[in-house]
Amino acid sequence: MKLSIYLADQNPHRDKTLGVTAMTDALLRELVDRDSFCIETFGSKSSYHLDDSRINVRLFPWSTDRTLFRVLMDNLHPLFCRSNSDAWLYPKGYLPFCFRSASPCVGIVHDTILLWYYDHYRDTRSSLEYMYWLTLLRRSVARFDLILTVSESAKKQILDLCERFSICPPPIKVTYESVRYACEKEVCSKQNYVVHLASNLPHKKTDWLLEIWAHAINSRRELPLLKLVGRVPDSSMPLVQKHPQIERLPFLDEGAYKQLLGQARALILPSEIEGFGLPAVEAYCLGTPVCYVKGTAVDEVLSIPNHTGAFELSDRDSLFIALEEVLDISPESVASARIRLQDLYSAKSFGESVAACLSQLN
Repeated sequence: MKLSIYLADQNPHRDKTLGVTAMTDALLRELVDRDSFCIETFGSKSSYHLDDSRINVRLFPWSTDRTLFRVLMDNLHPLFCRSNSDAWLYPKGYLPFCFRSASPCVGIVHDTILLWYYDHYRDTRSSLEYMYWLTLLRRSVARFDLILTVSESAKKQILDLCERFSICPPPIKVTYESVRYACEKEVCSKQNYVVHLASNLPHKKTDWLLEIWAHAINSRRELPLLKLVGRVPDSSMPLVQKHPQIERLPFLDEGAYKQLLGQARALILPSEIEGFGLPAVEAYCLGTPVCYVKGTAVDEVLSIPNHTGAFELSDRDSLFIALEEVLDISPESVASARIRLQDLYSAKSFGESVAACLSQLN
């Protein structure tokens, strides 16, 4: 199969969706090792691409890290990309608005969080942005010949979108994505702190966590040190500055992040919606259990017995009950979960699943 892959919409130095690029990189490295695929990629001077002699890398002679050029190339590239490919793959999940290849087109649609924002946090984007991206999402979902997605939870999100907008969905296959830390051998010794990946994105619920954590500190509840990695919302900065039991860290390189997470007693992930929840799986792969929101994709992909570590956003006390649960998990149980998750979400398993779905297009 000759497979063309569109990459000009992935500019890691300015994108928020770095997880998509990590997933794309893992997938490309798996597919290129398979004799059944001949791969060409279409990118730009600024976008991600994989340098490998077995890949025909084709780059537009301009950058796509600016909004205008990105939108133009996302929608007009079929006019420039002459290819006799058997199929096109769009790892970011968006087809051009009007044009598309005559060959089958496959999209990896990770979630419908954009629609969640439209329903719950509409003031975070302009009306024009919502109109463009939601229309593009709906048109893409309706026009793909096959959709791959990263969890059953994400599949349900896509089907709900189709029902809401009267779209006849194409076939949707779940191909769980891979974990970057699947080959890690050593587990760090633990220190008395927990980690939260802070974000100013409302669905990540950093404000929610810091508010109830500060209240618990004021109530004399005994808690480990809370370490925040990432961007703390401005509204929560006074709480962080007030409480020495909360420590704010800058963005970390991968080595420092892995060490920090590996030495933590738990990762707290209060995100209310995810497509997959990669940080949770990676935490377990580093030997660190996770507190997560019950009923989300994280609940599905971890599939921890008895939902140990799950809590409800509507019940603030349930977070601390969940935290006590994960702090009591035995090292043997964490190690067992670690092995299971590494096997389930290995790059090899991910590549095999995607390759099998693509091969069925012929």
